Amino acid sequence: MSTTNLVKFTFEYYSENYATGTYTAERYLKDSDSIRQAAISVMREAVESGADVWTQDIDNDRSIALYLASKDISDTKTGYKYSGFGIGYDLDDSGGIIILDGYAPLRHDWTYLRIKELVELGYIKGNPARIVIGLPEGLGAGPQDIFDWLGFFADTLQVVGSTVLVKKYIIIPLRDRNIRKITRKWTKNGIKYPSQLREFIDTKADWELNEVKKRLKIDDGYAIKLLTALGLEPQKNSWRLSHSKQSIKYRKKWLRNEKRYMKENS
Repeated sequence: MSTTNLVKFTFEYYSENYATGTYTAERYLKDSDSIRQAAISVMREAVESGADVWTQDIDNDRSIALYLASKDISDTKTGYKYSGFGIGYDLDDSGGIIILDGYAPLRHDWTYLRIKELVELGYIKGNPARIVIGLPEGLGAGPQDIFDWLGFFADTLQVVGSTVLVKKYIIIPLRDRNIRKITRKWTKNGIKYPSQLREFIDTKADWELNEVKKRLKIDDGYAIKLLTALGLEPQKNSWRLSHSKQSIKYRKKWLRNEKRYMKENS
């Protein structure tokens, strides 16, 4: 049975003269309803009510920034500070994490149920019943970096064996094939850089191994290596960021290699 939710939208806009204003409206949303479409309806209502918005061309193709109000986010300025161009995560049909980086959130859509689920899982923070809307303009080109995942995996996650012969003829080809398979899945879900993985893992203090495997679509071995490389250590039934010497060492190496394996476009 679908739940009906009362949601308050606050549309923060500015005019062609850069004067700012806000328009607030409420919507009753079912769990299956689109929050993007609800936001568009609020913005159109604002224009029809006389709000001096810099553009009246508010349609389905428009870039829209959506934030959940929280102790940190109260308007579009604080929204951008803490969450970039909007809500940063979603889940695919199999439960894998979708990372929305750069401009990606501006055209993305979520059902209201998915927003509640992301909050319950701890991946995003804020009140699902309070949504802030922004209407950015003058966006430039997105980042065009290319990342060397093979080099990063081999160095940071230590996935290579010990003997030269095994490395050359067995481990390296198998490793490269596995890494390419993993990163293809990640790229499809918006994961392009290790910094995104680190920021996602940092959304929670505790992780169960099965949850990491499901969200990142990796097996036990890679999940353990990834958590270890990020400085997390097993504590009872979960993994937590530790402050042991080894944990700090791994974390520093990960951060260093985030920059080391970034390649310039040819």
